[in-house]
Amino acid sequence: MSDTSTFFDLLAAGPRRQVLLALRGSDSLRVPDELVGERPADRPVDGESGARSHSGSGVDDVRLYHVHLPKLEAAGVVEWNRERRTVTRGPAFAAVEPGLDLLAENAEKLPDAAF
Repeated sequence: MSDTSTFFDLLAAGPRRQVLLALRGSDSLRVPDELVGERPADRPVDGESGARSHSGSGVDDVRLYHVHLPKLEAAGVVEWNRERRTVTRGPAFAAVEPGLDLLAENAEKLPDAAF
């Protein structure tokens, strides 16, 4: 990660914040099956990832898969294994972790929509 502006750009979208904050407390997250088109959207997703369920709007799911995860991967903060459907911490995750810790530790002082 090259600068503060890049850090804030990564945090600008709620789905990216959710992924990064979830990785703070976990080594990996499972990408729900409906994002790769193998599970009906109305079938519930188990909570094994610890992240929010992605059974909401299909548009949000498509954007996570085609916009947000690729952006996080390009920045090096996550590694996304599409075959295994997992997201893990990338080599640049350590550069954003102090900022994520600051957000999480001050969550009560931030607007509800921040997370």
